[in-house]
Amino acid sequence: WKGLRLTGFYDSDHYVQDAKRERFLANATFEHPYFNAGFDYLEARDQTQITRPEVPRNGWSAWVTPRSPIGLEAIFRYDLLNTNTDARPKPKKKRTIAGLAYWPPLSGGKSVAFLLDFEDVEFESMTPLPPRERRYALHTLFSF
Repeated sequence: WKGLRLTGFYDSDHYVQDAKRERFLANATFEHPYFNAGFDYLEARDQTQITRPEVPRNGWSAWVTPRSPIGLEAIFRYDLLNTNTDARPKPKKKRTIAGLAYWPPLSGGKSVAFLLDFEDVEFESMTPLPPRERRYALHTLFSF
């Protein structure tokens, strides 16, 4: 179980007086020489104004980043957010990310990485229904 981390967080606040803003987050991560993985869970309640109803939300996210000793690394992530758990059917936002990274070997505490990824965002049961989003991106990291 070496490498396992569990975290929890609760915040209770207000947007304005008597308009609730609550968050509960739970997180589990696992670090290993050949992969990192994580799972996040969210429960939230929002009331942006006292004249508006309180909106309960929940969701989760899971991800894994397998890596090789030759500098190749991948990322796979899936998010699901129920934007109003009281609504029927529940409006949802789903996001999927997949990518491949390369970390060329450098010396002297310096590092560089290149990541090519694809992101797909899909919405369900929302009014109006936002269009599906698809993005390709090339990211770079320079650390020295």
